Amino acid sequence: MEALFETEWAKTICQTMAHLGKIQIFTKAQPLSPGDLDGLETAVYQFKAFLDEQPMVRTLLSKKTKAHLLLHHFVPFARQHGFLGLLDEQGDEALHSVWRRLEQLWKTMPDSEQMRQQLEHHFVSNWLLDTGRLDELKLREEEQREQAEEDKTNEENDQDADIDIVD
Repeated sequence: MEALFETEWAKTICQTMAHLGKIQIFTKAQPLSPGDLDGLETAVYQFKAFLDEQPMVRTLLSKKTKAHLLLHHFVPFARQHGFLGLLDEQGDEALHSVWRRLEQLWKTMPDSEQMRQQLEHHFVSNWLLDTGRLDELKLREEEQREQAEEDKTNEENDQDADIDIVD
């Protein structure tokens, strides 16, 4: 009988976990430097290359939404936003839950209705990579700050006016 960690499958699983560990290093709760972004991209690229050599692992991961997110969207998201670890695992789980519910719903629909629903949901829920929202929020904050300054100035002027009137 062969020891568990001496089988090829166990070695493959250990190698898979080692590759994932190299990627996980970059999920820290702080902004990523340009060097970190390059390191993340290299780690994901190496993991993809490893999967190309491992058909069993590739088959296991081929239907997994999280694997797709990791292999195809992690690096672009990190480059666009400059972080990964500021989003917690619960956020990822919540998005995954939405996807699973929609997947169950779409399985029962005709293709044209399914396509309409997918497109509608895509446009409505595309907040994750929507850079326009960030600009909108910054603009709104700036307007609120200007309004607060204006209100403060008006209050000061009103107090000065009261002082001038009462002699």
